[in-house]
Amino acid sequence: MCVAEVATFSPNSYGAKAAEDMANAAAVIPTRIGTPRGGIFWCDQAIEKYFKHIISRDGDAQGLTLRYKLLPLAKQAGYRCSDSERYLLAELARMYYERYPADEGEDVPADPTWDDVDKAYALALKIQKWTYTVDGRSSGKIRRGLKELQF
Repeated sequence: MCVAEVATFSPNSYGAKAAEDMANAAAVIPTRIGTPRGGIFWCDQAIEKYFKHIISRDGDAQGLTLRYKLLPLAKQAGYRCSDSERYLLAELARMYYERYPADEGEDVPADPTWDDVDKAYALALKIQKWTYTVDGRSSGKIRRGLKELQF
């Protein structure tokens, strides 16, 4: 776990939980331990919690978990997505369908590939850095922590 990053957030906050999820992603993705779905899961969770961290600064973020809906969280947090980011955010939770089983009559998405995971991780890193910029957490300590997470 990247202690430098987690330590900058209040314990049990969305920011600290997002940092833990990013540390898990950073451990799984370069080594390809487990399945791609595990990597997708950690990226999805980190992105969701970074958005909730920004949203919760101005109020309560409880109840913001929206199945297959990272885009409304991005909008509420003020994150401006490119078209490719918008598509990836829309599909990210669906790729992890064991957590979010398909409703009756709904198509089950194809299993994610490691290429899908790499794209999700790159987006999670970008959103992580955006979060620090918005939140004013761009100290040298954080930059060192971010460097530890990248592969």
